[in-house]
Amino acid sequence: MKILITSGIFPPDIGGPATYVPKIANALINKGHYIEVICLSDQKHFDDTINYNFIIHRINRRLFKPWRILKTIWIIYSHSKKFDLVFSNTLSIESTIGTSLAKKPLTHKIVGDYAWEKASIRGIYKGTIEEFQHFHGDYKIKLLKYILNKLAFINSSSIIVPSVYTENMVIGWGLDKEKVKVIYNSIDKPSYKKNRSDNREKKIQPIKNSIKTIITVGRLIQLKGIIPLIHIIEPLDVNLLIIGEGPEFQNILTLVEEKKLEKRVFLLGQLPQNSIHKFMEQCDIFVLNSLGENFPNVILEAMINKIPVICNDVGGCREIVKNFETGILTDPKDPESMKKAIDYVLNEDNKAKIQSIVDRSFNLVTDNFSFNKMVSETEYILNKSILSK
Repeated sequence: MKILITSGIFPPDIGGPATYVPKIANALINKGHYIEVICLSDQKHFDDTINYNFIIHRINRRLFKPWRILKTIWIIYSHSKKFDLVFSNTLSIESTIGTSLAKKPLTHKIVGDYAWEKASIRGIYKGTIEEFQHFHGDYKIKLLKYILNKLAFINSSSIIVPSVYTENMVIGWGLDKEKVKVIYNSIDKPSYKKNRSDNREKKIQPIKNSIKTIITVGRLIQLKGIIPLIHIIEPLDVNLLIIGEGPEFQNILTLVEEKKLEKRVFLLGQLPQNSIHKFMEQCDIFVLNSLGENFPNVILEAMINKIPVICNDVGGCREIVKNFETGILTDPKDPESMKKAIDYVLNEDNKAKIQSIVDRSFNLVTDNFSFNKMVSETEYILNKSILSK
């Protein structure tokens, strides 16, 4: 197959699609398929030939947005004519219009409720992702739902989702349930030898005190709950490492300075995947304080690095984290429940129970989230999409 993959984010960006797209592209190439990628990028000029064995077409993310959208549609249209299929990982509307013009089959991977994310970022909706599914609201909400959650997928040949939670959600949007297939994300075991005395990159120096360290990873947007997490850990005797970049970076930094937490809260910015694994290995707890998630791969990463996971009970998190079996689930509307969970993990009296949770979560990941299985299932769906066109 000749497959054109589209994505709104791609390395050096971080986030689910930025991790997934290079991995699935390389895996499909290893199976004999031809791959190219179209993506948005903060910088257009990278020497991608050093890191990737497929062609990458980068579009400047900072272009005037209407012009960027039109340019992206044109590039997808003009390139897709040479391919058997387009596999969209975000850039849903642009991919839909471009492939419709080129009359090519299109498979989408949907990883969240894009209308809810947009409404939350714009401040026109304050509720959770679950509440949003049943909220009809004013014309702005209705328009966002129609454009981003329905019109964007109108000509899909197939739709891949990473969780049962997301499957039920997208069927609720009115999308054809026969086209929706759950393919769970996967996780690789870290390839390096675990050794806490290893030299680290200068950017990720080991923490030089004896108190426990919490780590959180993700794009720095309001939905990830980083600022509330800082308030939660402020009275606790812990460090907090924050890996990621995004529009909330400066607000988070300002809060850290105002609270005089510079010696306990560290914003490490964006790091390569292997460095994230190395840093997780140094930490004592992984926390995800999001208001909404689909199937966060970062939880799998924490589990395979054998650190206890605490996350809000939102979206597909509960498909990975079984409360007090493979992690601890907390109430996204109650910051006190997150604080209690952190206190529980920090309590030495619970050390044996936490170790049992960590062991079960590690076994869950290694037994059920095989990369080869994910690739084979994805390949099957893509091929089926071409045959059904």
